[in-house]
Amino acid sequence: MMEKLAILRGVIYEGDDHYIRAIYPTPVISPASCDFISTNNTIEVVFREDSFDPVTRIRRGRLYIGGQNGKGWKPDSVDEGFYRPAHPP
Repeated sequence: MMEKLAILRGVIYEGDDHYIRAIYPTPVISPASCDFISTNNTIEVVFREDSFDPVTRIRRGRLYIGGQNGKGWKPDSVDEGFYRPAHPP
């Protein structure tokens, strides 16, 4: 289950406490507010759009609720995928 969403240098990552991977192509992320989530204006809620139907104007996606900042993942638990920097030969 993907429970973490992280943004670093404009690249969006998803994962859990042990492994995180870059998402390609970059999804649409937007601020959200919900009546059933009480945030007291201190916790950020974001919506990750997975699909959009322009005829019915229905957006499908996931909500992420902000939490502790600065979670560090070990380098071997981060998959940068498409965004991996090129290494010289």
